[in-house]
Amino acid sequence: MRTGHRNTALSRPKTGSHTQQSRVRGRSSSPSSKTNAAKDRARIWSMAWVILLVLLASAGVVGSGWVALQLMVNPQALSWINQLVPDWIPVPVTGLKPPQTLQEIQTGIRQTGRIPGEPLPLGKTKAFWIAKQPCLIC
Repeated sequence: MRTGHRNTALSRPKTGSHTQQSRVRGRSSSPSSKTNAAKDRARIWSMAWVILLVLLASAGVVGSGWVALQLMVNPQALSWINQLVPDWIPVPVTGLKPPQTLQEIQTGIRQTGRIPGEPLPLGKTKAFWIAKQPCLIC
Protein backbone atom coordinates (compact mmCIF):
# COMPACT_ATOMS: atom_id res chain seq x y z
CA MET A 1 0.00 0.00 0.00
CA ARG A 2 1.44 3.34 -1.05
CA THR A 3 1.22 6.31 1.24
CA GLY A 4 0.47 9.73 -0.15
CA HIS A 5 -1.10 8.28 -3.26
CA ARG A 6 -4.63 9.27 -4.14
CA ASN A 7 -7.17 6.48 -4.11
CA THR A 8 -8.29 6.20 -7.73
CA ALA A 9 -11.21 3.92 -6.92
CA LEU A 10 -13.01 6.69 -5.02
CA SER A 11 -12.35 9.56 -7.40
CA ARG A 12 -13.58 9.95 -10.95
CA PRO A 13 -10.92 9.90 -13.65
CA LYS A 14 -10.56 13.19 -15.52
CA THR A 15 -9.94 11.67 -18.90
CA GLY A 16 -12.41 11.86 -21.69
CA SER A 17 -12.88 12.91 -25.25
CA HIS A 18 -14.47 16.25 -24.35
CA THR A 19 -11.59 17.50 -22.23
CA GLN A 20 -9.01 16.41 -24.77
CA GLN A 21 -10.87 18.07 -27.65
CA SER A 22 -11.21 21.35 -25.81
CA ARG A 23 -7.47 21.38 -25.08
CA VAL A 24 -6.62 20.63 -28.68
CA ARG A 25 -8.92 23.25 -30.17
CA GLY A 26 -7.98 25.88 -27.59
CA ARG A 27 -11.44 26.45 -26.24
CA SER A 28 -11.76 27.88 -22.77
CA SER A 29 -15.04 26.17 -21.95
CA SER A 30 -14.74 23.31 -19.57
CA PRO A 31 -17.23 20.80 -18.26
CA SER A 32 -17.14 22.53 -14.88
CA SER A 33 -18.40 25.80 -16.39
CA LYS A 34 -21.27 23.92 -18.02
CA THR A 35 -22.14 22.20 -14.76
CA ASN A 36 -21.96 25.56 -12.97
CA ALA A 37 -24.41 27.00 -15.49
CA ALA A 38 -26.71 24.02 -14.98
CA LYS A 39 -26.46 24.47 -11.22
CA ASP A 40 -27.26 28.18 -11.60
CA ARG A 41 -30.30 27.38 -13.72
CA ALA A 42 -31.47 24.80 -11.19
CA ARG A 43 -30.96 27.31 -8.38
CA ILE A 44 -32.99 29.96 -10.24
CA TRP A 45 -35.83 27.50 -10.91
CA SER A 46 -35.88 26.32 -7.32
CA MET A 47 -36.02 29.94 -6.12
CA ALA A 48 -38.89 30.63 -8.55
CA TRP A 49 -40.79 27.62 -7.16
CA VAL A 50 -40.20 28.81 -3.60
CA ILE A 51 -41.49 32.30 -4.45
CA LEU A 52 -44.55 30.80 -6.17
CA LEU A 53 -45.22 28.57 -3.18
CA VAL A 54 -44.98 31.50 -0.75
CA LEU A 55 -47.33 33.60 -2.90
CA LEU A 56 -49.89 30.79 -3.14
CA ALA A 57 -49.71 30.15 0.60
CA SER A 58 -50.20 33.82 1.43
CA ALA A 59 -53.11 34.06 -1.03
CA GLY A 60 -54.70 31.03 0.64
CA VAL A 61 -54.33 32.57 4.09
CA VAL A 62 -55.80 35.91 2.96
CA GLY A 63 -58.63 34.24 1.04
CA SER A 64 -59.61 31.97 3.90
CA GLY A 65 -59.50 34.93 6.28
CA TRP A 66 -61.83 36.85 3.99
CA VAL A 67 -64.27 33.93 3.78
CA ALA A 68 -64.18 33.50 7.57
CA LEU A 69 -64.88 37.20 8.10
CA GLN A 70 -67.77 37.12 5.63
CA LEU A 71 -69.25 34.06 7.34
CA MET A 72 -69.15 35.86 10.68
CA VAL A 73 -70.53 39.19 9.47
CA ASN A 74 -73.09 38.12 6.89
CA PRO A 75 -73.53 34.39 6.37
CA GLN A 76 -76.11 34.90 3.60
CA ALA A 77 -73.54 36.64 1.44
CA LEU A 78 -71.65 33.37 1.01
CA SER A 79 -74.45 31.09 -0.04
CA TRP A 80 -72.33 30.03 -3.02
CA ILE A 81 -70.27 27.89 -0.63
CA ASN A 82 -73.20 25.47 -0.45
CA GLN A 83 -72.52 24.49 -4.05
CA LEU A 84 -68.94 23.51 -3.17
CA VAL A 85 -69.64 21.28 -0.17
CA PRO A 86 -71.02 17.75 -0.61
CA ASP A 87 -74.75 17.09 -0.29
CA TRP A 88 -74.36 15.09 2.92
CA ILE A 89 -73.19 18.26 4.76
CA PRO A 90 -76.33 20.32 5.39
CA VAL A 91 -75.65 24.06 5.61
CA PRO A 92 -78.97 25.83 6.20
CA VAL A 93 -78.95 29.48 5.18
CA THR A 94 -82.66 30.22 4.76
CA GLY A 95 -83.52 30.64 8.47
CA LEU A 96 -81.28 33.65 9.09
CA LYS A 97 -82.83 36.97 10.09
CA PRO A 98 -81.48 40.45 9.39
CA PRO A 99 -80.08 42.47 12.32
CA GLN A 100 -82.67 44.11 14.61
CA THR A 101 -82.73 47.47 16.33
CA LEU A 102 -82.87 47.77 20.11
CA GLN A 103 -86.56 48.68 20.03
CA GLU A 104 -87.39 45.59 17.93
CA ILE A 105 -85.53 43.36 20.36
CA GLN A 106 -87.30 44.89 23.37
CA THR A 107 -90.75 44.53 21.80
CA GLY A 108 -90.00 40.90 20.94
CA ILE A 109 -89.04 40.24 24.56
CA ARG A 110 -92.22 41.97 25.82
CA GLN A 111 -94.38 39.92 23.44
CA THR A 112 -93.11 36.70 25.01
CA GLY A 113 -94.16 37.97 28.46
CA ARG A 114 -90.73 38.83 29.77
CA ILE A 115 -89.30 42.15 30.96
CA PRO A 116 -86.29 43.51 29.07
CA GLY A 117 -83.38 44.83 31.12
CA GLU A 118 -81.74 48.23 30.83
CA PRO A 119 -79.21 48.56 28.01
CA LEU A 120 -75.59 48.96 29.02
CA PRO A 121 -73.83 51.64 26.98
CA LEU A 122 -70.33 50.67 25.94
CA GLY A 123 -68.95 54.21 25.89
CA LYS A 124 -68.41 56.99 23.41
CA THR A 125 -66.00 55.13 21.18
CA LYS A 126 -67.42 53.47 18.11
CA ALA A 127 -64.63 51.03 17.42
CA PHE A 128 -62.34 48.97 19.61
CA TRP A 129 -59.16 50.50 18.13
CA ILE A 130 -60.24 54.10 18.95
CA ALA A 131 -59.80 53.82 22.70
CA LYS A 132 -58.73 56.79 24.81
CA GLN A 133 -55.08 56.68 25.68
CA PRO A 134 -54.03 57.88 29.13
CA CYS A 135 -52.50 61.33 29.07
CA LEU A 136 -48.92 61.20 30.31
CA ILE A 137 -48.27 64.98 30.22
CA CYS A 138 -51.53 66.23 31.82
